Amino acid sequence: EGMRSIAELLVDQVEFANIVVINKIDLMNKDKEQLEQVKDIVKALNPNAKLLETSFSKIDPKNVLSTGLFDIEKAAVSAGWAQALRNETHTESKSSENKSSENSHSHAENSHSHAENSHSHEHKHGDHYGITSFVYRRRKPFHPERLKALFDRKEGIKGSMRSKGFCWLASRSSVSIEWNMAGKICGLESGGSWYAEDSDWKEEFAEEPELLGKVEADFVEPWGDRRIELVIIGINMDQKGIEASLDTCLLTEEEMKSGPEAWARFHDPFPKFVDEEDD
Repeated sequence: EGMRSIAELLVDQVEFANIVVINKIDLMNKDKEQLEQVKDIVKALNPNAKLLETSFSKIDPKNVLSTGLFDIEKAAVSAGWAQALRNETHTESKSSENKSSENSHSHAENSHSHAENSHSHEHKHGDHYGITSFVYRRRKPFHPERLKALFDRKEGIKGSMRSKGFCWLASRSSVSIEWNMAGKICGLESGGSWYAEDSDWKEEFAEEPELLGKVEADFVEPWGDRRIELVIIGINMDQKGIEASLDTCLLTEEEMKSGPEAWARFHDPFPKFVDEEDD
């Protein structure tokens, strides 16, 4: 798995699993609340997983072997962050449809308003234990040095135990960057070029009008589909505080005016991506 951290790999395993075994519950017998919190955290990471409790790893093999539960398509979208993003997108889509029919607002206007005001809806998982998630959306890029400074702070993104999505980094404005954070460790990887970078991108979907429509819906002038979309899951999070911290990493209005050529000259402390190493 290359340079990925152990934390990332462990979280990915939980998110992809259809069965999660919680071992050593004998150590939590005197603290049922701790066990329930662990279960809620797992459910926040993977709402569809079947949870099995055990001590000393004693478990009936038939409960974990040849269960017939695994489905690759379902597993690919089972992670809590993916479901939160999908549910939020669905909710916003319905909201936009209603507004459109009532007020004849264009998609671009709604998308711009959505991006500027970041209608981030909080999703509750283990509400009793303060486990929630929300989606952070912006139509401005992060400044590389300010984002790195946020990662380097001792508290990191306070209260967040998991965040996932993609972002727009000013110094690499042509590339959609995959964001994968577990605890305080964040990995950034190339997610390929934004569609806005390719003048012929629509040809890829010539025979898939429905998919074309979905991609076009992500376009807002003048930056096309470039944007930030992060699902953040955590315990007792201060959503406004986290949004404010991330917002300090965005380009200012003055920096936005300078454009991509000037952004490319920003000092970028992040390592090169694999597909950049030959450039």
